[in-house]
Formats: sequence, C-alpha cells, structure tokens
Amino acid sequence: MTTHHASTVLAVAVKEYARTVGEAIERGTQPPAALPAESAVTPTEVMIAVDGLLRAADLEVFEVQIWRALGRGIPSAADLGRREP
Repeated sequence: MTTHHASTVLAVAVKEYARTVGEAIERGTQPPAALPAESAVTPTEVMIAVDGLLRAADLEVFEVQIWRALGRGIPSAADLGRREP
C-alpha cells in the first residue's frame, strides 16, 4: 500500500466512523468502539495514528480535552443512561 493510499483509506475510515458515531448519538445508543476488542492494533500504533491525525487537523491534545469537557466527546453507556428522552 502506498503512503497516499494509506492516507486516503484513513481519511475515509475517519469520516465513516464519525458518521456512525453521530448517528448512534442521535438515536441515543452506544456508539461502536473505534477498534474491535480483538483488534491486533497496538497502543503504539494507535498513538502514531492519533498523532498523525492531530497534526493533519492542526489540533492539540488540549483541544480534544476541551471538546470532551464541553460534552461533545463520545458518550459512555452511563452518560447515555443519564440523558433525558
């Protein structure tokens, strides 16, 4: 796989995951995990990908924390249980 192809596949995966998470939140259901439990992806590989995504989007970890604090992150099952219908 070429570098360009890998970047294109990652961009499509990010957009599809964001769409799927958004739809789940709208339905009030638990969004899917970003990686399946049986994934062979290592923590180091996740950090490399996350670092690349943050750099590509010109974001800092601090901004992700602010976004979460504003309630815009992916909700946990407990958070979904507290939402009013």
